[in-house]
Amino acid sequence: MNSHAIKFSATGLTVYPAVSKILKDSTSNFSGIEEVSSARFPLIRALHTRTGVRMDLSFEGTLGQRKSELISLYVKWSPFVRPLILILRQWGKSKGLLGSRKIKNYALTLLVFVFLTRRKMIPSIYWIQERSEPLLVDGNWNAGFRKDVNDLKRRWGQENKYNVESPTVDANAVLTLCQEMFAFYGTLDYSGNVISTLTSELIPKNAFDRMDSLPSEQGAYKRWIAGKGYTRKHKLYCARPMCIQDPIDLSHNVADVVQHLDLHEFKESCMKTSKEIMSIQRASARGQNPLFADMFV
Repeated sequence: MNSHAIKFSATGLTVYPAVSKILKDSTSNFSGIEEVSSARFPLIRALHTRTGVRMDLSFEGTLGQRKSELISLYVKWSPFVRPLILILRQWGKSKGLLGSRKIKNYALTLLVFVFLTRRKMIPSIYWIQERSEPLLVDGNWNAGFRKDVNDLKRRWGQENKYNVESPTVDANAVLTLCQEMFAFYGTLDYSGNVISTLTSELIPKNAFDRMDSLPSEQGAYKRWIAGKGYTRKHKLYCARPMCIQDPIDLSHNVADVVQHLDLHEFKESCMKTSKEIMSIQRASARGQNPLFADMFV
């Protein structure tokens, strides 16, 4: 079944009740309406009965809108981004790894960006921000980035001497990237590291105990904490089994609800899938044709 996400730029607390009432009153068009007011930002889930499309209506304001635009930028940047996101999301759904109290699709999307950045296939979000006009959200978080993908790609190639021509996308190339990505996340030390989606680096969790231990790219986070008087409730919640730092709101762990058992299942599934892909590749080399879809059962 298809799904679609919509983010409102208006203030969530203002619009949320009104939209919820409209959906509930439109019983011929929508069903299965679920209000998630306990989330970081208000959320309404609904099923459009005529098309069968499941919708997530997020009232995240400007921040959510900019995140959506950032995802769109990366999809335009590399032809590998979209298939990897779709595969990882479908894989997570089929393995029962997704849910309101488990890892979210947004977190999986960020993991794709981190992996491809570390493979030098796309630039880091920080690199893009440094070459764009700042756009501050909540007075501190930089949500600014240029949307001219071609100009950004040209500059990225010049600065790093990378070939920015769009690579050929075929099943074998996608399969190889999937295998490497699952192996990477299946062996990662989550207990000791924060995944910085801003720079795609792994930062030791204990570095967040002392501001002077953090890299300079975490400047916005340092200013935020200093402005809040170093209070614990405003700090990044590192003391969780899995910590994936949001690339814009650097105080937010987008995997803060993931429990130890969930992380264990995630890592185990990653390793199992990585090995299954390797088996598929070996079988393909022998002239056999096993189904990639078998890994989603």
